[in-house]
Amino acid sequence: MNIDDHTKAISLPWWAVQLIAWFLFCVLSFLSLTLWYGNPRWMHVAHIGLQAMSGAAMTLPLTLILPYANKGGVLRRVLAHLVVVAVLAFLWNIFRMATFDAMITAPDIWQDFGGWYFTALLIFGLWAALYYIAQAYIAVALERKQAEQERVRRVEAENFSREAQMKMLRYQLNPHFLFNTLNSISALVKTNRSDQARTMISQLSHFLRLSLENDEMIDMSLSGEIEALKLYLDIEKVRYAERLNVNIDVDSDVLDAQIPALILQPIFENALKYTIAGQVKGGTIRLRGRRDGDRVVLSIADTGPSDKRKKPAVLPLKKGVGLQNIEGRIQAHYGGAGHVEYKLSDLGGLDVILSFPYNLAAKAGAA
Repeated sequence: MNIDDHTKAISLPWWAVQLIAWFLFCVLSFLSLTLWYGNPRWMHVAHIGLQAMSGAAMTLPLTLILPYANKGGVLRRVLAHLVVVAVLAFLWNIFRMATFDAMITAPDIWQDFGGWYFTALLIFGLWAALYYIAQAYIAVALERKQAEQERVRRVEAENFSREAQMKMLRYQLNPHFLFNTLNSISALVKTNRSDQARTMISQLSHFLRLSLENDEMIDMSLSGEIEALKLYLDIEKVRYAERLNVNIDVDSDVLDAQIPALILQPIFENALKYTIAGQVKGGTIRLRGRRDGDRVVLSIADTGPSDKRKKPAVLPLKKGVGLQNIEGRIQAHYGGAGHVEYKLSDLGGLDVILSFPYNLAAKAGAA
C-alpha cells in the first residue's frame, strides 16, 4: 500500500475506533486512578479528559509519520517505530504532567516521571498496534472491494463482447434473408404473379417489424420464436405453396424456455434451399422440441432433395453462412454449454440438433 492509499484508508471508520479507544482510556483512568485513590474531584476528571484529547491530537502526526517509518529492512523499521513512539509518548507525557501540576498543584509529581512515562509508552505502543491492525483490516477490505470491482468489470466486458457478437451475427442474417426474399419477389413479378408478390411483400413487412421490435432482445421464449418462425414460413409459402410442408411438434414444457431470438429461421432457410427449392414435389421440414433433464433439445429435420444423389453421404457437411451463423450465436450465447450437432435424419435429409440449458430468466446467457 503506497502513501496515498494509506491516507485514504485512514478514514472515518478508523477515527471512530480512535474515539472509542480514547473513551475507554478515560473510563479506565477514572476507575483505576481517580476512584482507586478516593479523590474523585472535578479537576481530576477534567485532567483525564484533557489527557485523552491531547493524546488523540498527538496521534494525528503519528498517523502521518508511521507510513514513512515503515520502509527499509526489518531492523530499521522496528527502530524507526520505537523512536517515533518514544518521542511522541515523551512529549505527551510532559504535557499531561505539566497540566496535572498546574490544575491540581502537585510539585512532587516530577519525581514519578518514569512511572508516568512508562504508562505513556504503553498507551502509545498499544495505539500503534491497534493502528496496524486497523490498517491491515482496511487494506484487506480495499483489496476485496477492488477485486470485486475488477470481477464486475470483467463480467460486464465479457457480456458486452458477447452481446456485441450476437448482435453482429443478427445483423449478418438480415441482409442474407432479405437478399433471398427480394430475389423471390423479383421472380414473382417477372412471371406476372403480382398478387403473390404483393402478399409476399406484406408478409415480409410483418416479419421485419417483428425483427426490429426484438432487435435489442437477446432472448425470447420458444413459443415466441415459433410465432416468428411461422411469419417467416408464411413468406416462403407464398413462393412454394403446397410444396412446403412443415411439421411442428414441441412439448409444452419447453415453450417457455428462453432461446436466442430468431435462431431457428436460418436453419429452416437452409432446409428450404436443399429440400424444397428446385424440387417439383417439395418436401417436409420437421421441428421437434423436448426437455432432457435441465437442457432443451431442438431438432430441425428435413426430407432432403428428391434426387438422393444430392444428399450429403458424409458428415460434417459443407456449411454456409446460415449454419455458421447459428454456431457462432450459440457459442457466444452459451459458451461451452450450447451445442450444435448435425446428423442424417430419419426423414432422409439433414437433422440439425440444438442443445442448450433450460432457462426461464430474461437472459439465459447471463444466468
